[in-house]
Amino acid sequence: MFFELDYYPTSLSALLDIPIDKLRDFTQKDISKFNKIDIKILRDLTTISEEEFLELATLTNMDLNILNNAKVAATLIANAWTKRKEYIKKSQSKIVVAGLDYAGKTSLINRLMHDHTYGDLINLEPTIGANIQEFESDNLNLIIWDLGGQKSNLEEYIQEPEKFFIQLDVLFLYLMLKMMFAMKLLLNI
Repeated sequence: MFFELDYYPTSLSALLDIPIDKLRDFTQKDISKFNKIDIKILRDLTTISEEEFLELATLTNMDLNILNNAKVAATLIANAWTKRKEYIKKSQSKIVVAGLDYAGKTSLINRLMHDHTYGDLINLEPTIGANIQEFESDNLNLIIWDLGGQKSNLEEYIQEPEKFFIQLDVLFLYLMLKMMFAMKLLLNI
């Protein structure tokens, strides 16, 4: 380990706030030289320029490799801290909209997601097969499956589910559609 710690840092910020005296390869003499030039925590190493870094190496008379390793480690941690939002995976959700034909499934999606007006939706054609749309926000990726409700579409979903439902988390829909199709046949709708 790079540090001599009696605790486990719980965040990147906590790593950057580790005091210089906890760095394994630095002597007490090196640490006092750092303190004189206001480098007290690992984060402080990220603020010095290349010229200051070389001057620091000369001033402290430290092994350049040891000093460079500390600066590189501090810079990598600082970069990770700065880009942490990019590293945090956004939540992804899937919505499957299924129902009988001409029930307004596509109209509802277009009204909610695209802010279409009634006038925009009045001449909307029925969905054939599956319409898959993805919407992204800062916190969520939303995938909406809009399934056409015509009898021919329902039969296709049931006869060739792998064509539409490749992912396991959508496979449950196959059973629901099969039950819906069976009910439709029973009720003769």
